[in-house]
Amino acid sequence: MTKNFLEQFEAYQNIYFIGIGGTGISALARLLAQNKYNISGSDILPSTNLELLKKEGINIFTQHSEENISTQIQLIIYTVAITMDNPELLKAKQLRIPCLSYPEAVGLLTKSLKTIAICGTHGKTTTTAMLGFALTENNFDPSVIVGALLPDFKNQNYRAGMSDWLILESCEYQDSFLNYSPKIIILNNIEIDHLDYFQNYKKYIKSFHKFISSLPNTGLLIANIDDPNIQKLLQQKQEVQQLKNKQTTLPSTLAVVKAQLAILKPRTIKLFI
Repeated sequence: MTKNFLEQFEAYQNIYFIGIGGTGISALARLLAQNKYNISGSDILPSTNLELLKKEGINIFTQHSEENISTQIQLIIYTVAITMDNPELLKAKQLRIPCLSYPEAVGLLTKSLKTIAICGTHGKTTTTAMLGFALTENNFDPSVIVGALLPDFKNQNYRAGMSDWLILESCEYQDSFLNYSPKIIILNNIEIDHLDYFQNYKKYIKSFHKFISSLPNTGLLIANIDDPNIQKLLQQKQEVQQLKNKQTTLPSTLAVVKAQLAILKPRTIKLFI
């Protein structure tokens, strides 16, 4: 793992994860444990990820209890699935232990790495896995955080690379991806989801609007122009102006990829950024 990755957490040797069995958060826990951080955590739901964490020697509590939190813990990372009255989170705040949500913690990584964020309602895991594998085979040696256990990554949901590339599955739920600072965004599709949080289509698409608008001037948006909701997003007057200000234009010259277009052959990939 690169120095840029590790330096974000170098002040915290003992890190406790609340909801450690979740798909993304377990990947981060395993990445840090692999790099000699003292990792522990809790989760009340049994899962394959939880069993793998236990096999790797990570101490897991099966109940959320304030008794699990001590002054020896230097940092709390918690899943967005818990509520703010979680007893472990409340205890940590009482002890003035720094607390970060999983998206906030990953967001720190994206600031120091060349991050490719894969987003959209559907296909994030598949696209992240394919891109991670393709860049690995073509010697980019990326780190990858993905929402599935992949045979090509030794049945793990992460890959610890030595380059500055991070391939990141980026979820919109609770505006999680707004914590990230990618250099490249791949936008698969948009279909309203997570109504428990977003409530309506307008709020849902606004979240994607904010995310793609956060790209730096040198950033790259790769979007599936076949998707009608992405077309609407890109055609919004405010978005057009923002994209033009970032030296990115609409479909005639925008870096847009149709769903069927990207066919990658081994050893032939090049990234221009």
